Amino acid sequence: MWEFEVERTKALAVDANVFIEKLTEELTRYAFNDCTERMLIVLPLLKSAIDMGAAATRLLTMDPIQYGGAAEAMLRPQLERFTRAVYFAAPTLADDAAVHAFFESDVPPSVLVPNRTDGKKRKLTFDELTRLVADELARQYGRVGDPVSKEFAEAVALITNDLHGAVHGGNLVVRRYLMDASVIYCPLPLSEGAIIRTMAALSFLAAIQVAHLRGSLFQASAEFDVLLRAVFPNAPKAFASYNHQGWNICRT
Repeated sequence: MWEFEVERTKALAVDANVFIEKLTEELTRYAFNDCTERMLIVLPLLKSAIDMGAAATRLLTMDPIQYGGAAEAMLRPQLERFTRAVYFAAPTLADDAAVHAFFESDVPPSVLVPNRTDGKKRKLTFDELTRLVADELARQYGRVGDPVSKEFAEAVALITNDLHGAVHGGNLVVRRYLMDASVIYCPLPLSEGAIIRTMAALSFLAAIQVAHLRGSLFQASAEFDVLLRAVFPNAPKAFASYNHQGWNICRT
């Protein structure tokens, strides 16, 4: 049982894993010297988001049934690391004081509590953080005011409701394991490809953010371009570089 779904998941995961791990090699061309405190936060968060995607897809290449639940749960922390990275990278979202507080004391993304005069802050919810990051990405893409911000935020919010349970043992875990009478993890959702493509897309977006921090476009080799289209068949061909205009990888 599930032979087709297992093989389909493995095939998708192999392409995604090779693509994501290639990102690490591509990033070696970006040198960062004399990093600011902001850079010292953002770069590790972006790299860890890529590594999380690589680890999750590697598990799926091995055994989508035995490791499917663990791999699926890893998408939530990958999302959180990516959104935090974009948040702390943008001075319009996190000022120098917020960056320093996180670097020194692990103070999370926060916002002032309304109607307080003592400057007290509360932690941003994940939905709030997602919407701020979506707006920032839209600004980078040069598409402020169009639906991309709302679509990104709503898409992430839709999947994170379940992904929270995937991490902490919610109803999603129960459903996944009870879809089969043998009480094994059901690989059907993974075989549909959306989860695996999301892991790859977040990894790619993280790599683009690294280039953005460097003040340049993401330069892609011809070999990388082939790998990209293996995971995202609708990606444009013969791209020499990837910037914040044009193709929206989140919707491919």
